[in-house]
Amino acid sequence: MKKLLSIMVVLAAALIMAPDADANEINNLEMDIEINEDGSVSVTETREADMTEGTENYMTFNEEDLGEVEITDFSVGGYTGQSEWNPDASLEEKAGKYGVIETDEGIELVWGIGGYGEQTYIVHYTLENVVRNLEDGQSLYWNFDTFSDLPTENFTMNVSSEVPFSENMKFWGFGFEGEINRSDDGITWNAKESLSDTNDAVLLMHFPPGTYNSSVTDDGTLESEAEAAKDGSIYDDGSISGWLIGSIVGGIAAIAIAFFVFMQRFTSRRSEAGHIDSGATIKRRNKGYEAEMPPEIDDYASVAFVLKHMNMGGFEEIFQACMMKWTDEGRITIEINQKAGKKLDKSTTEIIIHDYQPMVEDKSESFKDISKQLKDEEVKEDYESLLWKMLMDTADEAGRIDEKRLKKWSKKNAK
Repeated sequence: MKKLLSIMVVLAAALIMAPDADANEINNLEMDIEINEDGSVSVTETREADMTEGTENYMTFNEEDLGEVEITDFSVGGYTGQSEWNPDASLEEKAGKYGVIETDEGIELVWGIGGYGEQTYIVHYTLENVVRNLEDGQSLYWNFDTFSDLPTENFTMNVSSEVPFSENMKFWGFGFEGEINRSDDGITWNAKESLSDTNDAVLLMHFPPGTYNSSVTDDGTLESEAEAAKDGSIYDDGSISGWLIGSIVGGIAAIAIAFFVFMQRFTSRRSEAGHIDSGATIKRRNKGYEAEMPPEIDDYASVAFVLKHMNMGGFEEIFQACMMKWTDEGRITIEINQKAGKKLDKSTTEIIIHDYQPMVEDKSESFKDISKQLKDEEVKEDYESLLWKMLMDTADEAGRIDEKRLKKWSKKNAK
């Protein structure tokens, strides 16, 4: 089920979430990580970004994720710290300034964009109490993703230490397709793909006991932690290989035009209203406001746009919602075939489309027809209909879809 859904999510993402040419993005991010002798970690991010909207950048650290970890020593190169941050200040008022905002969920590190166009930000902060003592050694296990709310074209992480790394040190990287290797003075981790809010940047390192002077302890062993980290991650064999992602995205690259067609109404509204406030600003402004009933809306593009902007979800959630909706409507069934004595993650999964033949015989437009319309920017379908046509096009003659079928479909459409 994990593999099948992962592939379908990539298909959906390519269909729906093409990059917005008008949105902020990071062209290059180099993250320097230094593990200090006391078990804290000093982080310096050098961001080369293209800014087109908004007034501030921010990093969000949720209290639930932080645990015993504390954020200290925050600064932005060439900027001046503010004791109180005004989220409603203008672009000009925030320029050259940075600050910290405490919320009910955690803390936010915020700094002004400065101006639109190409900008370089050098951001520094320290994570206290990151290295933990386990039963048989020490561990650093942390998600360094502070950036993926902005599309990131190139990403490199360099890891060094005040205490020289021993030969017994082990390390893993999770969250995206890339290469992580030992270098002369540490570790270098390079992404082989552009990163988005579907990615993480989780670094796991294991050290012999007593390597760092950390007083933080936790239950478990190094082996059990490593196995738990690998289970279901991009590092694991259950991930989608790079060639498959490339073939899927390449195969339906033309469909990315749909994003710009359907998003015209959003860019129009944004032009009329000015910039859209950051997700964090909107959350702060709406704190305490509740609605008795959620709005009734079938515009999945609008819902997904808002969820992504608010960092409350993305198209993976939207696509899974479509799958649940179709299941509830009786249009599909998801079957998990698990052999006796086998783990669930070793099972196979099929999506079965009900009444497939009558729908195939229907003279409605095919996925190929829609693709041509997308190229000509004449498409009138909504996102759910496009996803459904993709599902129909992928199925075999009996209306069944499995991982093998998806791979075959992706190769065919990559031509």
